[in-house]
Amino acid sequence: VGQSYNWVRPPLELFTLDSGLSQYNGFSTIHSVVLGQASIETEFYIGQTVGEIDLGFVADFSSDHLYGVQFSYSTDNLIIRASRSEFTASVEGTLSIEDIEIQILQVTSASFSILGASYRSGNWGVISEIGRMETENQGQTTAYYLTISHNFNRLMPLFTYGANKTSSSFASHKGDSLSLGVKYNFNETASMKTEVLYGELLDGRSLLLGTSLKSDFDEKVTMYSMTLNLIF
Repeated sequence: VGQSYNWVRPPLELFTLDSGLSQYNGFSTIHSVVLGQASIETEFYIGQTVGEIDLGFVADFSSDHLYGVQFSYSTDNLIIRASRSEFTASVEGTLSIEDIEIQILQVTSASFSILGASYRSGNWGVISEIGRMETENQGQTTAYYLTISHNFNRLMPLFTYGANKTSSSFASHKGDSLSLGVKYNFNETASMKTEVLYGELLDGRSLLLGTSLKSDFDEKVTMYSMTLNLIF
């Protein structure tokens, strides 16, 4: 999977938004149409899933009522995707307020929407997505990112900005990050990637660490990463 995208890791601001919704057990139907140089695909799906949801604290959820639709439009250099999921879930978690822990158990309705586009012209590439998770009476989380890349034969530098903001009845937090990475392709089945990420993670919560931070933390994180990706 790591060989298929150019980042060391996909932007956490967006790709932690739909935790648990990236897979489900169920049924789907796909309808494809070719119009000139463009391909249009529509997918309808229904099923069940388990995972986590962010309500200002991380809660487990399970749902037997998941359904949605996904639409994609693609040409040689442009891809546009949009999707919408609706589900009713049983949510369970622990809310910590100072030294007090409160057990939360409730049934809630939620929706997840995402819109993204990828465009390539010559050696330049741009990809961006925006997503929103909304829960009944519990607020919403909005996240997005933008990545710009340039391909120099086997070497591809890329710049990414991502942001995430949550507003709920329990807590509100936001954070953003900047990253500069380089991907070197040895061949089609092997690559090495390096990345420097700087995150100014506001309101005392870290997307990188997935937990609340100590009060004396300076709310800034710099992380250096290197990966080797292989397809066997």
